[in-house]
Amino acid sequence: MLLADQLKSSLQMLAKLETLLPRAFTAGAEEGECAAYANLPRADAPLESAPTLEELIAEIGPLPPHAIVIGACADHSHLFLDLTDPRPGSILITGDIQCGKTRLLRSILLSAARLNPARRVRYALITSRFPEAKPLLTHTNCYKVFAAHAEQAPQLLLEMADLVEQRQAGQPISNAILFAIDDLMRLLEALEASDTTLIEQLRWLIRNGPEMQVWTIATLNAPDLDQVAASVLDAFQTRLVGRTESAETAAALVGGVGPKVQELTAGSQFGLVFGEQWMPFWTPLTETEPDQESRYEYRNAVVR
Repeated sequence: MLLADQLKSSLQMLAKLETLLPRAFTAGAEEGECAAYANLPRADAPLESAPTLEELIAEIGPLPPHAIVIGACADHSHLFLDLTDPRPGSILITGDIQCGKTRLLRSILLSAARLNPARRVRYALITSRFPEAKPLLTHTNCYKVFAAHAEQAPQLLLEMADLVEQRQAGQPISNAILFAIDDLMRLLEALEASDTTLIEQLRWLIRNGPEMQVWTIATLNAPDLDQVAASVLDAFQTRLVGRTESAETAAALVGGVGPKVQELTAGSQFGLVFGEQWMPFWTPLTETEPDQESRYEYRNAVVR
């Protein structure tokens, strides 16, 4: 069976868990059921530190079009996502402050640029950490980047929602879009101050975008979870969870495997739940600065 066929047959949705993790990628325990990671031969020595993104891509080998890399597991299986299959849904990256959420988001976006031409995958970013976004600005895959408090941020949200509606109405899909939000809480505060109806637009986009290849990937500090409406949190079907010191918060996020969240290496490791199985993974290392200084206003490109 082709790898692309394996991916599409194995990215199954789990039944809703009684936690903040309603659904996730599913991990196939049976041989040949590879879920959201490559079914690769296991190495003798476990992976004990994060590889570089280039090392990880080289080890995985050829991936199907529209694939993006999520992370590297200790047993040398590797998490990646096929953007043409909407079943995993939008992704929330959460954990304590400085657990590595921005780094993971940046790695995912850089993998999209490394593996796909702009005609296939593009990304747009709303961020409260503009200096850390610099490595993303030099790629042709980069569509627009705005600060969370900028007046253009709500406009970008509406543009993404309009794109989903146009595609639902029959407009051909020419490329997948990653709508990245670094610090969801900051954006929600800005939307509430501007127009509270925009929060419902965001929830709708999170829920419905992946069907039209518009994927929301957002970061959120774990202490802010109780400040976000349940309807917004529930719209995210996949959670990537970093180190969380609070036992109560960890249990709310991942249920019975909560103590394992406290064992993750802050800044380098995340995990997700497959049923009752906990799968930790390493965030690939990337360059923290672009090769050349880049001053960014926006790119005059049309997303269709």
